[in-house]
Amino acid sequence: MIPVDMLNAVALSQDGNAESSAFMYNMVTCDQINLQLSYQIFVEMSRVSMDSCLLPSIPCNIFNTLYQLNNRKDINNPNWRNSVTSCAEYEQYINAIRFYGYTLLVKVVQNKYSQLDCECVKKDLEGFLVANNTVVSEYSILVCQKLAQYITAIALQNWPNDWTNFIQFFISSIHNQYQTLIFLYFITEISQELNEDANNTIPYNKKIKIATVLKLNIMQVLQYLQQIADLDNEVIKSAWISAYRNLSGVVPGELMMLHAELLKFKLLDQKYKHHKIDILYTMYNMGNNLEFKIVNDYKHLDNYVKIITSFSFECVNQGLFSYESASDIIEEQRIIANTVRNLVDKNFSNLQTHLEWPRIYALFSQGIVPLISHPSMDIAIIGMDACNVYIRRLYSGKYTLGPEDVSHFVAAIYLRILRFANPAVTIDSKIVSLLDNFVQLMYKQLLGIKIGDWSSLVSNNYQLNDTMVTIGSVGEDPVYSDFNAKFAILRSKSSSCLVTLANVNPHLLNHSIKTLVEIAKLAFTSQAFTDDFNFKLDPGNQKAITWLVPKYIIYEAICHVFESLISRVSFDCNSANEWVAFAKIFYCEMLRVDFKSSSSGVVVTLLENRKLEFISNTANYLLYQTVSIEEVLDYLFSLISDISEPKIVSIGNQKSPSKIAANALTTVCKTCSDIIPNLIQLIVDKLTNLLQVPQLNQNFIAETLILSISCLKNPSAKRPLVESIISPQIAKFVSFKHFMSDCDTMLTALFGTNPTSNSGRLLVKAVPEFKDTLKRGLIQITGMLKRMDLQEMAILNCINQMLPIMSDLMFSFVNIWNPQNIEQSTWEWRKPLLCPGVEELETFQWFSSAVSATQIVKLLFPCGDLPPDFVLSARHDLFSIRSSLFKLLGTCSPLYTAESLDKFKSIIAMSYKWMPFSQQSMMLRHFILPLFSDDVLYHLYMCGRISFLEPFGSIIFQVEKLNSEWLSLRHLKRYLENANDSSGVSREKYINLYYMRVHACIENCSLMLSIINASTKWPKDVDGNYVSFKKKIFESIGNNIIQILINSLLWPHVDTILEGLRLIRQYLKASMSISEMFQETKAQFQYNGIEIAKALFNIMFTPRDFDPLHLGISNEENVNTEFKHFFSLKQKGDGRCFIQAFTLTIFTIYDILFKITPSTATQQLIHSLQGLLCNADNAIFTTEECDEFLHLISEQKSIEAKSMLRVNVKIAVEIKRGEFGHKMSIQHKKISDNDRWKCNSIFDPKVPEYDTSLEGEESFLGESILSLLLE
Repeated sequence: MIPVDMLNAVALSQDGNAESSAFMYNMVTCDQINLQLSYQIFVEMSRVSMDSCLLPSIPCNIFNTLYQLNNRKDINNPNWRNSVTSCAEYEQYINAIRFYGYTLLVKVVQNKYSQLDCECVKKDLEGFLVANNTVVSEYSILVCQKLAQYITAIALQNWPNDWTNFIQFFISSIHNQYQTLIFLYFITEISQELNEDANNTIPYNKKIKIATVLKLNIMQVLQYLQQIADLDNEVIKSAWISAYRNLSGVVPGELMMLHAELLKFKLLDQKYKHHKIDILYTMYNMGNNLEFKIVNDYKHLDNYVKIITSFSFECVNQGLFSYESASDIIEEQRIIANTVRNLVDKNFSNLQTHLEWPRIYALFSQGIVPLISHPSMDIAIIGMDACNVYIRRLYSGKYTLGPEDVSHFVAAIYLRILRFANPAVTIDSKIVSLLDNFVQLMYKQLLGIKIGDWSSLVSNNYQLNDTMVTIGSVGEDPVYSDFNAKFAILRSKSSSCLVTLANVNPHLLNHSIKTLVEIAKLAFTSQAFTDDFNFKLDPGNQKAITWLVPKYIIYEAICHVFESLISRVSFDCNSANEWVAFAKIFYCEMLRVDFKSSSSGVVVTLLENRKLEFISNTANYLLYQTVSIEEVLDYLFSLISDISEPKIVSIGNQKSPSKIAANALTTVCKTCSDIIPNLIQLIVDKLTNLLQVPQLNQNFIAETLILSISCLKNPSAKRPLVESIISPQIAKFVSFKHFMSDCDTMLTALFGTNPTSNSGRLLVKAVPEFKDTLKRGLIQITGMLKRMDLQEMAILNCINQMLPIMSDLMFSFVNIWNPQNIEQSTWEWRKPLLCPGVEELETFQWFSSAVSATQIVKLLFPCGDLPPDFVLSARHDLFSIRSSLFKLLGTCSPLYTAESLDKFKSIIAMSYKWMPFSQQSMMLRHFILPLFSDDVLYHLYMCGRISFLEPFGSIIFQVEKLNSEWLSLRHLKRYLENANDSSGVSREKYINLYYMRVHACIENCSLMLSIINASTKWPKDVDGNYVSFKKKIFESIGNNIIQILINSLLWPHVDTILEGLRLIRQYLKASMSISEMFQETKAQFQYNGIEIAKALFNIMFTPRDFDPLHLGISNEENVNTEFKHFFSLKQKGDGRCFIQAFTLTIFTIYDILFKITPSTATQQLIHSLQGLLCNADNAIFTTEECDEFLHLISEQKSIEAKSMLRVNVKIAVEIKRGEFGHKMSIQHKKISDNDRWKCNSIFDPKVPEYDTSLEGEESFLGESILSLLLE
């Protein structure tokens, strides 16, 4: 007997129960055992005795049984009496049997057809269709679909070699609507199987051949579909539409176009209102493949284009007056828009070849361009795409657009990008759209001439309440959440259209700019531009300002159109004098428009900034020399030198006009480098004079000056200018060298002596000029050097003057933290000045905002008796000077001499001993990391200055200090977790100090690894010199690199551990590349590889119970932090898993060792590696498993080897942690005493041990210098 739950599952699956359906499909899989079981289930369900259960006869038995089943069987029959209690239940159960039976038949035919009696299967089916059996009328829709799938499966097995007349036979055998329904389902199924987008269950070549059979019978199919088009049956209507839709994706589009008029009629018929999307998709598919091999006249194509054009035209008329909508109407219109784009994109050559110009033009004017004006941005974007393709393809053929068409097209694009920023305000209790008057004015004066049949339709879409952005809604209402992103795409697409239009020929560009000149004249004299409508910007809506100021919206859209037209123009001046002349009129008009006469405040700033962006974006137009570049420069200098510029409240991301003007000047110089040399002296003189104006931001002016000079292509002309600019800056810096000799003198010059002293002695005041030189001069010199060729002789001479002074200044900053200085009398009053400030905390980004950073600084490092403003200013100055100094040192890194490098090495070594980690991270990022970049190291190597790497071991001091700091933080964390919560302010102070130190440690760890990454990475293309250079690097600091990387694996941070393992793999791969060229290095690299493996195996079993980022988590077993998740053994590998990353690294080591070891020494290598894997204490493999693993690696079977290693490593760790339980005993992993290996490595980290006796003592703060700064 078949279990009842199986029978119930089959019954429930017919009602759409997902679990039951999955259960049933599992039973009808293709293997023989399940097939027999499935057959037995069917027999049990149908209560019919069957003699044979052999495979060839199973389909016939099932089909005949299904043929005989009907809903009129007596339910009182003893076979059914215990199963059903009513006729309704009986009918439901019979349909479940049919559904399951046909499903089983489909599976048998799909998977076992070659083993069946195929002729019997086909004859039974044909007999069923001819017999006109009324039992079909009892079939549910799901059963009809399953029967159609069975017929489809048989057809796909026989076509194209046999049974090719089946479609004609099927059509001739249809006697009722139920057979019609099955035929429609069959056409839907067969075309869906043949669709190119369907699953690749059928080989492509066979799919093509089968499609040929369908195409040979397609005329009969289409004729029959047309005959039944008027059947008034909702189910048949739905199946009829589905058949058309699926057929349209398979057969040539020109055949489907024979029925385009019929589909149009159905689309307009209210009876088919629920099927509009399917009909539209059918129309869409028609345009995919137009071959025109069967139809000789092209009236059907013309009719199809006419229908699509009319649909598109109506889209604008039916457009919803709202920003966006998810309704079916928008979806239908989106399909229509895609149909237009698809037709133009894939078949424009056919349109040009076979249609007359009026129809092609109507497709543009009434079918494509109106889409641009649709309120839905999605549809407007599709319309822009279609326009772009149309224009590009049109001008590769024989047709062209007229001047009025071009003008109207440009105006339509302008209106489109203008109106989507249409602000609405409340005036006299009414919502008023501020741009309506301007738009109506445009239609009245500019577009009053009829330029297309749809102009009035477009104007109707631009009435009040169309796509309004109300004040306060932008970025806040969920409806507008994606507004900016979509509008950016719309802008980009409009630019592409205009670029295409401008580059087709100069005459189109001429008409476009002429239209834009008219728009600009109209805009600059309109009320919308001269009056702000008493518009007052709500301070809470600053971020939406660019969408709410009418004057800006109008002006910005004009700029955008011109920038798009000009951006990629390639016509020379001689062939396009007319458009250049119109462009000159427009450019001068835009340049000379006076915003201050009609606006004030924020609006002026907004408009001036946009004008400056316009100048930058159209700088290539100045090359035509029709506009005086001197006039442009005068305007830019007037803004750069405007010291009366008011301090502007933050308006979104807007910058001050002076800075944008400086950027525009740089862009003009760079773009017009061929004509700028005649004016460069004028630019240099003006900017040099501005450097003497203290009210101006001299940093960006100096940077602008250098950028302007760097645009010169002639080195001989550039050199004296560079020297004249940078020399005074460096000379000023050098003049204060006596203040930088030691830290006491430097701090005295910066801040004076103790202002709270009551001893009666005179107070030494600070030297403001010295502080100003350090704050401004270092930044300016760095900015200049970054944009100069550092190999210029003039630059080299200047830098050589600076290097000794920079080293003295760096020594002074490092020496601040010398313990001897801390013991001096000046320490107490200077201590508040030397504490970390807000900027220093913000570099670690471990709190939410600047306000909280300020509060933390006040809590940790109070000002004491000193004035708070003075202390905060001093902290800011020290941070700024120190940061600028390290950046300047990093910028000069390629120019260091051997002598200067030696001096810097000793200073760096001292900094590792004394400086706080927060300041060390700044030095590592800005000075050390650039020094170790691949380009700089290679340059130093080629210049013979690579010797500074040899004492690189001093950086090991930093590693040892990091290890000690992590140990100290572990003590501090344990103290904070065990401390009494009532300790109040003191506890809060220690917690903030703890997190500050933790994040400083993490930052330093990350930067240390970044240095290793820079010095070990291996580019794709290298030459012999580069390999020799890397060999020198690895010989000099290779052991130190490995030592740092091994230590990094014990630092308690997930990203650091993952990066450390990655860099070990990178180092080994680079070592292999070096050893391939230098054979003498192989032995050393092989030795290092084995030692690294030993160290890794030792580290793998190290307990990880210190999670620094989560206070209190250690005692909460149920809380799964990222750190716990990383080291967990119960998770699946997701890329951030210690076991996974570790095994990948071990595998890489072994794989490389096999590759660099000669074949004669393979056995010796295997013996060495066996000792690691089978070590008695940390055993990974048994001896047999080890041999198998090493064999897999030697055979380059990486996937199997990695999998085996990962599984065994996980087991070994589980055993070590005592988590393995009954799965495997430790004895299973042990080997004999004679085979025991010592697994100590020369690279084993020397980490101080955690002393639990210190947990309750006051030494929990450790030796951190920050603890000395606490109150």
